[in-house]
Amino acid sequence: FPVTILLPGVVMPNFRSGQTPGAWWSTTVVSGVGIEDVQIDLTSAGSVSNGVIFLNAYNSWMRNVHSRWAGQRSHVWMYGSKNITVRDSYFYEGQAHASQSYGVETFTASDCLIENNIFQKVTAPVIFNGTGHGCVVGYNYMREMTYGTPTWMIPSNDHHATGVGYILHEGNIGTGLIFDNVHGPVT
Repeated sequence: FPVTILLPGVVMPNFRSGQTPGAWWSTTVVSGVGIEDVQIDLTSAGSVSNGVIFLNAYNSWMRNVHSRWAGQRSHVWMYGSKNITVRDSYFYEGQAHASQSYGVETFTASDCLIENNIFQKVTAPVIFNGTGHGCVVGYNYMREMTYGTPTWMIPSNDHHATGVGYILHEGNIGTGLIFDNVHGPVT
């Protein structure tokens, strides 16, 4: 019978064979696609949730993108994706300024690179909102985080779910880093 080898290997030390771990992969994957040198203005988009979505994507990227007024969720959403790069881009403002008003959001994404971006007036500039590991968040500039509740400012870098690990934060300028257990225990 055929044998599938996962490379690179699973890096989370809390996965053990006695826990009967499983794997999921999509039968429809987009690979090797990118978006570069564009402006995205979502001012009139209304209820559109995200600006750019990497859905079941692999080895893909965005570079030098200017995204304004993201919809009700994120400027960039990585969902079920691996090896995604977001770099050299500018993210300005969100329409909601609510708890789901993100810059770059990962949701079951791994081995991503979020580097050399500017986030201005984005409630939560970088958020790991679902399982993921092996990502690098480096040399981003985050300022004027805006949230609809005047008594709380969400830190610029947020681990917001269980199963998030081996994330390197390096050289960022922002309001802080938070590890919470809203969607499960912190690992």
